[in-house]
Amino acid sequence: TRAPVSLGQLRQEFDVFYSRMTTVRRATVFAELRDDPVSRGALSEIVAFLDNSVPLIDADDDRLLSGLPELVISASKIAPRVRKLANSGLNIFAQSADKQRNAVSQTMAQLAIALATLISTLAIGLYYLNRLNHHIHRREREQNQTAMRMKTITDTALDGVIVCDADGLILEFSPAAEAIFGHSEEDVL
Repeated sequence: TRAPVSLGQLRQEFDVFYSRMTTVRRATVFAELRDDPVSRGALSEIVAFLDNSVPLIDADDDRLLSGLPELVISASKIAPRVRKLANSGLNIFAQSADKQRNAVSQTMAQLAIALATLISTLAIGLYYLNRLNHHIHRREREQNQTAMRMKTITDTALDGVIVCDADGLILEFSPAAEAIFGHSEEDVL
């Protein structure tokens, strides 16, 4: 024997099921499910069952009790369609999740390539700057050595040496020039 049916609980569970099917019919998140022909057919049959059952569920207790055997038969017939819709939904959402995962994976791969390119470019730039810096330091060293040689030559020359720029500004005044002209290098500069 079966346990007695609580009509209030039956109505509440029917309302919950009806509400969930309404959500599946209208919510944008289920658009892919509604677009699938198999799911669309199952959903249509479930909606027809619900629409046909509403008058019985909303009827008074006596009418509902007398119509329960018919409701049980209808519910038994629609149960495989509900399972089919649920399984279809799982498959569609799994495929959608796979597509999203692949899209994220592709985006991550593109970002990795962009990052590798950026790091390579920075490494090449750093190498170039390092070479340039080395070249500048070498030139600076050579210029300093040349200046030291020139200074040594002008300081040890017996002739007076005066070095000027293009504007006639005196840049160097050798010790021999000091002796010849009678002015110190500090005064002349």
